[in-house]
Amino acid sequence: MHSLTFFLVLQFTKGIEVKKVCNIVRFTRKRKCIEFNYKMGGSTLERISSVPDLGVILSSDLSWNLHIDSICKRANQSLGYIKRVCGKDCSLKIKRTLYCALTRSVLEYNSVVWAVNETNNVRIERIQKAATRYMVHYKDVSYGERLKICNLMSLVHRRELLDLCFLYKCKIGDYCIELNKFVEAANPVYNTRHSSPANFKMRKCNTNYVKKIFFNRVVPMWNKLPEDLKLSEISANIFKIKVKAMLEC
Repeated sequence: MHSLTFFLVLQFTKGIEVKKVCNIVRFTRKRKCIEFNYKMGGSTLERISSVPDLGVILSSDLSWNLHIDSICKRANQSLGYIKRVCGKDCSLKIKRTLYCALTRSVLEYNSVVWAVNETNNVRIERIQKAATRYMVHYKDVSYGERLKICNLMSLVHRRELLDLCFLYKCKIGDYCIELNKFVEAANPVYNTRHSSPANFKMRKCNTNYVKKIFFNRVVPMWNKLPEDLKLSEISANIFKIKVKAMLEC
């Protein structure tokens, strides 16, 4: 309410048109919705289909296609820049450092927020495949071998690692998030070899969209971790090192 009042004051005192700084975006997966024109200070607000927020593009249909289009485009541009500047004569260490700093960071930014389907996963991984071919001078080796040579993880495993680290930081209190509002302990009735007091209850998901929500997709991965790792009270950095070693096996 204070922000709306502030914009109205700007309109009347500075002559700024509200419709130039305010828009409407509706988030829904419904195909048919009731349309309504909203006005502020006598101006009809424009309806838009997407809005950027802290580096993440939020689409009105709740899909991540626009955001993934954006990060793939920027990552390809930065990879092309690295190739033009470094050429083929730079060492593998320099190429890898530039790739991780300029390209991979774009593909992983806020990855715990957004989710990918199989099609978008292939698109994102394709960029790292191209980067590893460049790093090893286009040697005729498989993608898995190139990852070992460059000391890199696949981006799929990198996102899994970041998801698990984020959940662990929430669990040990590094982030001010009340974890019990989003996940609940499994509390198994019978003790089996797969039951654990450190496991979380898996929610029933009827659609793939719901399965990809962060706390729904990370719980199955968490439950598969070793018992001693889930019950430990180690630092987040040590937890990351141990999970990374498991994912690289």
